Amino acid sequence: MSFPVRLPLFGMENYISDFIFKRFSEDEESINYYKELIDKYREYKAIPSSLRGPIFVPIDLTYRCNLKCSYCYVAAPEEIPELTTQEIKILINDLARLKTFGLCFCGGEPTIRDDFLDLLNYAISKGMYVNTVSNGTNITDQYAEKLKENGILSVQISVDGSTNAVHDQLRGEKSFDYAINAVKSLVKNEIPVSIAFASTKYNIQDFPNVVNMAEQLGAKWVRTQYLVLTGRGNMCLPKNEDYDIIKQFILKEKRNPKRKILIEFGDPVEHIKLLPFFPNFTFSITPDGWILPSPYLKYAFGNIKKQPIEKYWKKGLNKIWQNPTMLKASREIKTEHDFMKINRVSAGGKYYYTDLSDEVVY
Repeated sequence: MSFPVRLPLFGMENYISDFIFKRFSEDEESINYYKELIDKYREYKAIPSSLRGPIFVPIDLTYRCNLKCSYCYVAAPEEIPELTTQEIKILINDLARLKTFGLCFCGGEPTIRDDFLDLLNYAISKGMYVNTVSNGTNITDQYAEKLKENGILSVQISVDGSTNAVHDQLRGEKSFDYAINAVKSLVKNEIPVSIAFASTKYNIQDFPNVVNMAEQLGAKWVRTQYLVLTGRGNMCLPKNEDYDIIKQFILKEKRNPKRKILIEFGDPVEHIKLLPFFPNFTFSITPDGWILPSPYLKYAFGNIKKQPIEKYWKKGLNKIWQNPTMLKASREIKTEHDFMKINRVSAGGKYYYTDLSDEVVY
């Protein structure tokens, strides 16, 4: 599963995000200052004054996966009833009418679905850009060629170590070879590749080596973030000092004029703090149709099997982060450690969602 924690603000997103997180606090003066900042960005057309629909939507095509990563935060059962090909195409049609700019086909391992290429081609035919995230096991030279033919924008491959020994202990035997071969096949077919590195206590020291390897392979960027304590992630948590080391490494390398690859450290809490002040740029869809304001929380705003996205959008999905429940979560979540606490309250720790679509959204 993937989520765009950097808001798509036409090249200014890094400046906005970094500035806010350096200055953000809960005192009234800072919040008013931030609202004034947003007004200025609206004035200069960096943020649309109104949105017809979301800009970017990650769709989890499946929770099924051919790997069993030790840290995976997808705690849902793999056997949940998935949206059919036709249901997903109806969703794509609805999003196209809402002028959605781009989609991410996520998972699980999305390429497990036999209709993956068909759905990719269909979404692109509707005028949307599509990227995907994958563990690389199914991306051979031939599959990469088909991705290119069908117009994929970019592919993110999960690489959790610079060697078989480091990577495979987290993701499974031979998974390193599959991932590296996938990167090579994608680069060979001129498909932009990014690398997602899950920082755990078992591999975080290897991050600089992964960056060097990714650059040599021709990847465009590498990203890691704080490990989210959901699913199996709570067993693999790194120490704070380990995070500090790689953040210092990233800062140093960003100043390195010889470094060609982009390197980023993300914060999964960032969108929780930012979105209450923005229009609803994004939400994600689960394999069984739930509409999630955040992929890390057990709150939903309806299910596309019940009503089309457009009806939910007009009903309040466009302002979901002004919903009292979501605002409360935004105030209470300080770090990635708080997701599990919120989810225990909202869903009892089980796989189901608290549906907010019947609540009033202000």
